[in-house]
Amino acid sequence: MLSNFQKSIVGFLFVCWMSVSSVEAEILKVTVRLRTETCNVGCFQLLKDNLKKVNGVTQVNISPASGSAELNWDPNQPFSYYAVNAALQMVGVGLINMGVKASGAIEQQGENVILRSNPDNTKFVLISPQSPNVNQYTPVTSPTLQGLSPDLKLSILEKSKPNKIVTVEGTIFRWYAPPPLYLVVERITFETPKI
Repeated sequence: MLSNFQKSIVGFLFVCWMSVSSVEAEILKVTVRLRTETCNVGCFQLLKDNLKKVNGVTQVNISPASGSAELNWDPNQPFSYYAVNAALQMVGVGLINMGVKASGAIEQQGENVILRSNPDNTKFVLISPQSPNVNQYTPVTSPTLQGLSPDLKLSILEKSKPNKIVTVEGTIFRWYAPPPLYLVVERITFETPKI
């Protein structure tokens, strides 16, 4: 049986461990590419104001020249693709694509490899990028059929153990489908948590 003092020490160490790991794992960046052909200066300001109202957005930087917006995300709020897209639609700005840079833990669920961002608990099913062949039609497949290539899947599962923080940067695929969100792995890094 543990004494109250020992329980206090264990509790304190657990809180310290949780606070360290939660600081390092989160939605790091959201990048939105926009259709801004008909957007003027007032439109960009309205867009910025609407994006700031999205639950989880802490800062908005819009580049009219490149037609993109970068959003900083509150690590304690779940990521919502749909809320960001709704804010764009309210202004009449179309979405080309949305990318995220997220870090967290890797899980395997059946055939899928999942990145679970902490502490917001957002789940991303990781998929490989499609590689079109020149002069050949490449159909856009369902993300549920696409998955990760066997080599990339094996590499991610091996390198993410033991208890590595994995950071994935990529584009959200098939954004109009219901959750879970599918994230195309464009860049990936593995880090040992700092204790």
